Amino acid sequence: MVNQTLLGVLRYGNNHLVAYLDWPDMYGYYRALLPKYYKMGPSLYPPHVTCIRGYAKEGNLVEPIDAAKKGAFWGKYEGELVDFQYDPVLKSDERFIYFWLNMWSERIGDIREELGLARIHPRFDCYHATVGNAK
Repeated sequence: MVNQTLLGVLRYGNNHLVAYLDWPDMYGYYRALLPKYYKMGPSLYPPHVTCIRGYAKEGNLVEPIDAAKKGAFWGKYEGELVDFQYDPVLKSDERFIYFWLNMWSERIGDIREELGLARIHPRFDCYHATVGNAK
């Protein structure tokens, strides 16, 4: 069920592209809906969607970008507002450690393709905005 829309503003880092969402209290809203025994800690970052991940803290999430394409296109859309459609139903993993909202954006897919990447990271079927974790 995708029936909600949010705007995100694109921000490039050295090796990643993030869209910061226009709902500053998104975390607080969804975290208030969860039972307190999940004990989610505060978020380290404002609400966002990671559109391109050029680094990895864990696992194999790195998406290498061809140097020529990165040189030609990296930073091209800095500050652009992008529409995201999202499912307002909170999702979680089977252990109830991670909580997120599924997100979709045709525009982000276009930008990823311009850089030679798949429209969505091959490991996932959509983008997501992490609401929190109970680690």
